[in-house]
Amino acid sequence: MIGAIGSLFGRAAGRIGVKGVIIVLIVIGVAGMSAALRVQTLKVDNVEQARDAAVNALAQAEGTIQWQRSQFAATIQALEQRDAALQQVAERIRMQREQLDQLETSDAQTSDWLDQPVPAGVAGWVRDLSQPDSNTGVADSASVPDNTTAGADTNGEQQP
Repeated sequence: MIGAIGSLFGRAAGRIGVKGVIIVLIVIGVAGMSAALRVQTLKVDNVEQARDAAVNALAQAEGTIQWQRSQFAATIQALEQRDAALQQVAERIRMQREQLDQLETSDAQTSDWLDQPVPAGVAGWVRDLSQPDSNTGVADSASVPDNTTAGADTNGEQQP
């Protein structure tokens, strides 16, 4: 292979002269260096594009994280407000029960009324309120009872 290249240059040197061969070699060398420089430039461009894409992805991820933090903070605040409201409701219920207990013991008319049987529709409705819904697992909200017939339960149950 080297012999073939040498003979090619020997014949070329004979036709165009030594200066011509040197010029051709310089042109080939410059073209090779130019191509190598272009390849290196393309590699640098690719690295810069990858870096820019990574920087953009990082900025987007940071924005997403910041949004999630604000959502978490808002959720925590809403849950704290809900907890405070539930505690207030529980306290009002406790106070109402205390007042009812006092009425039972101090007022004869209220005590007599409380000893009467509860209408069947109302008793069933109250029981249904405490049963969880089969779809949601949450106790049913207050609604109009299905059975609106007044009268004592056939089992003779009385209000507790």
